[in-house]
Amino acid sequence: MRKENPFAEKILTQIEPDILKTFSQEQLTAIRTSVYQNLPTKKKHSLDVHGTIPLFIRRIYFAFSSGKDERTKNEKDIPFELRAKTAVKDVLILSATMLFVLAVFGALLMGYLAPMLYG
Repeated sequence: MRKENPFAEKILTQIEPDILKTFSQEQLTAIRTSVYQNLPTKKKHSLDVHGTIPLFIRRIYFAFSSGKDERTKNEKDIPFELRAKTAVKDVLILSATMLFVLAVFGALLMGYLAPMLYG
């Protein structure tokens, strides 16, 4: 018996042995194939930036991804009132995040430039 992938095999090991014995080879192959075909795939983004920022004794991980929106939920399915409420909240969160990132980069830049200017 050839293993298709570790994930499908893990699923099969979670089936009770008495029930697993009742499957034919054709059924097992169909299960493995179905699991393999429905595994989530890693999608590429048009812009994908990852990195870390060292801050004293900690390191902060950041990720920025941008690309075509391929989500299935249609914006028309969401009531306008709910979209309006979440839009205001989203703008506030985005603004606060951008302000924080600018402050961190500004502080890091000043930390590197200050010794050169006054040193």
